[in-house]
Amino acid sequence: MTKGNGNSVRSALISTDPALRDALRRAATLNGHGLELAVELATPLSELTEEQVNELRHSDPQLVILDFDNDPETAVRFARFLTEGSPQRYIVGAGPQL
Repeated sequence: MTKGNGNSVRSALISTDPALRDALRRAATLNGHGLELAVELATPLSELTEEQVNELRHSDPQLVILDFDNDPETAVRFARFLTEGSPQRYIVGAGPQL
């Protein structure tokens, strides 16, 4: 996997769970060699705006942490959408149902 800034992986976090977002933010700063959170979206997937989707596309994350908790079916569809244009992108699912 290509590194984001040489020391970290350019990532996106999509979750409505504040505890998950906080834990990943902390992990992103471990010794400066973690995740570069290029985009963080706290909006439910079904309510994402075109502007937010464009921000996500523009950031071109190599890794997307996607919360499946509230709407697993939509999350699966969104994960497919994210990898269609970038098959080298990695998706990591999060949530109690996984």
